[in-house]
Amino acid sequence: MRLDRLGRSLKELLETVEYLKTHNVGLMSLEEKIDTSSAAGELVFHVFGAIAHFERRLISERTKRWHLSSALAWQEARQAYFRSRNLRCGNEIS
Repeated sequence: MRLDRLGRSLKELLETVEYLKTHNVGLMSLEEKIDTSSAAGELVFHVFGAIAHFERRLISERTKRWHLSSALAWQEARQAYFRSRNLRCGNEIS
């Protein structure tokens, strides 16, 4: 199983592994070569989970910035269109 498919957030990922641990079940990821039944495997699991969480946050921040810049560009283009339209009609806007 791929770790990024196990949970949507770092908290959910850790809760899932903790739940499995309470039932004496270890998680073994063949893709990332992680076995949470050992201390070293659990450490690597936490590091990979934190990195995945960080990547998701970066993507979210970039997407929000892109949407904001697109909205601002649209607003500026719209204002320029109406400004030029009013100038052609003889209505000057201050």
